[in-house]
Amino acid sequence: MKKFFLFVVICLFSITISRTFAQNAPTRNPFACGMSAEDARENFKYMNELRARYPQGAQLRAIAYVPVYFHLVAKDDATGRISESNVLDMLCEWNRLYTVAGLELQFYIKGFTYINKTTLYDAPKSFGGGQNMTINKKLDGMNIFITNNAGDGTSVGTVLGYYDRNSDWIVLNKTEISTAGAGTIAHEAGHFFTLNHTFYGWEEAGPFVPTANTPCAPRSVTYSGQSFEVETVARTGATANCSRTGDGFCDTPEDYNFGFGASATCTFNTVAKDPDCVAVNPDETNLMSYFLNCSSKIFSPQQKTAITTDYANGTKHAYLRPGNVTPIQTVNGATIVSPALGATTPYYNNVQLDWTDAAGAIGYIVEISTNQNFTINNRIFNVTTSDLNINSNNVGIYLSTDRIYYWRVRSYGAYKTCATTLSGTSNFRTSSLNATIDIPGVTQFTIAPNPVTNNEKMLLAVTAENPFDATMVISNIAGQVQATENLHFDIGYTQKAISINNFTNGFYILSLKSDKGILTKRIVVQK
Repeated sequence: MKKFFLFVVICLFSITISRTFAQNAPTRNPFACGMSAEDARENFKYMNELRARYPQGAQLRAIAYVPVYFHLVAKDDATGRISESNVLDMLCEWNRLYTVAGLELQFYIKGFTYINKTTLYDAPKSFGGGQNMTINKKLDGMNIFITNNAGDGTSVGTVLGYYDRNSDWIVLNKTEISTAGAGTIAHEAGHFFTLNHTFYGWEEAGPFVPTANTPCAPRSVTYSGQSFEVETVARTGATANCSRTGDGFCDTPEDYNFGFGASATCTFNTVAKDPDCVAVNPDETNLMSYFLNCSSKIFSPQQKTAITTDYANGTKHAYLRPGNVTPIQTVNGATIVSPALGATTPYYNNVQLDWTDAAGAIGYIVEISTNQNFTINNRIFNVTTSDLNINSNNVGIYLSTDRIYYWRVRSYGAYKTCATTLSGTSNFRTSSLNATIDIPGVTQFTIAPNPVTNNEKMLLAVTAENPFDATMVISNIAGQVQATENLHFDIGYTQKAISINNFTNGFYILSLKSDKGILTKRIVVQK
């Protein structure tokens, strides 16, 4: 089974002037799941209220699909943002983890948003960061903000993720956005659906380390100024307290924050005892623990019931239920159309990439590199159409003259995001010719209908601020010219009828070339 790493360790908190965006415990450790002590207390209280109201819990009759908004945060200058490709990998693994754990919840993309705010990027727990998240929060899905660091920007150490219960959003450090880091979102989503750490109460004390003088755990520990009764091994009898201590579940073994000090092999080897001096045996595989490097992570049956009860019956997350839909389950791969394999493009700084529409896809990740392993001069683009024009206006000086570039396309759906829909790799060579992109003063350039049948006329419409002359050139995917025509465009709106008689079915590039610049559109001819 594929391994992953649950990089969630001792909680870190910081003090700010606002409750909505503040955490209120001292910083103890360099890495953090930053859920606050106050949020943890409220989670515990709310979870127990649901258990009392629904003693049998909730059983979902079918898989419930939860909509998620991913807010991709960058600096003010738009740099530093995590790529959508990383999010797709993380979402795929997150869903796999929940399936393996036996949960009937799956998550799908409701949308991506793009935020350029350095304050939020570096310090989401700051007042300004929190304000920006409030502005961008969506009301019909889970909100996950992906930032540079999930802390307040001043505390020592790194916060990897946290759930803010009051604001009902999750913040993730961008280092956790990958297949390997998916355990972090699986853990934080557990908090979202009412779960606490299996070692709840020990966050501030750190892991219990028995000594010759103190071989047994204390009867209580202090967490954020509150005394917590320590969970015992006993599940029945006078000293049994599992339903009111720790995470409140009796089917999750006692855990005194042992995961933070565990070995990298995910094995608990410490001889430690509970307050009754009975040897303890925590569950290294539980998703809400801090054990690392476990090949299989799970939720206990009682934890799963708590999650599904919150989803199905809880008032806090009722907004997730009305829009519950079953997203498309399969997504086809795309097939590269143009440039043809090995073709030389007309210009080096204006390259039109085209591929077939993929059934079920809501978007495409296009990857371009100067080597076929996609490890050198790599650029990644996320688009919703099956074409991409790369020019010096939209990506700056990226493509060089007379150079081979490799590219591939990954189609993805709202739910189907695994990297199994990659096209084959193609390549093209750029020419040495420079294209002046766009024609100044042209505010509209459209072609309709598109696709067009090979026995009807196509209408080309242009709105211009100044009159100009241009040569229309239609080329096939191999770069062979199929038709040319000299056209004049007046000030304002001009419409031209273009004949495509005798064109075979397929993809073509229509270009308007003037002495001021060039405009291009992809057209599709079909029966």
